[in-house]
Formats: sequence, C-alpha cells, structure tokens
Amino acid sequence: MIAALLMLWLFAVAGIVVFRLLNGTITTCGLLSASGNDSVSPERAQLLVAAVFSAGAYAARAIEEWPRFVSERSLPEIPPELISIFAGSHIIYLMGKVVRRN
Repeated sequence: MIAALLMLWLFAVAGIVVFRLLNGTITTCGLLSASGNDSVSPERAQLLVAAVFSAGAYAARAIEEWPRFVSERSLPEIPPELISIFAGSHIIYLMGKVVRRN
C-alpha cells in the first residue's frame, strides 16, 4: 500500500513538473547557454545529457529491482560505471569553464 502511494506521489510530482515545463511556469531560458551570450555551450549540453542518462539508468534499475527494493526497504546501489560517467561529465564541464575563462 505504501509503495503504491509512493509511486503515485512520484508520478504526480513528475506530471506537475512536465506540465509546468510545457506551460512555461518553469523557465528553461539560458539552460544551455553560457552566461552573456545566446550560443549553446557544449559542456552544458553534455552535462545535461549525462544527468538525464544517469537519472534514467538509475530509475530503470530501481524499477527492474522493485520487488527487492520494497522488501529490503532500501534503494538500489549506484553502479560504479554510472558514477564514473557522472563524474567525468562534471570534469568536462568544469574544464570547459576554465578554458573559456582564459
């Protein structure tokens, strides 16, 4: 019962966020651009892709292991490969900021 309510709450929150993104209440203006110009920043774009991929991979793993997740009352562990992808993406982002600053 609690697991079903939790899933309902998560889907409701996701639905509200998607609705507000489409509605324009949550603005995405400047999300991919570097400060001061309108061009797309490659390091921001790759960071967004890596973050969405990481979140999707973790969610897929959580859904795949849902029965164990509920019985043990714990979250699935984050695979080391996923942490490496996420950390590498942040390093690329920070290095891009350092290079563009000089």
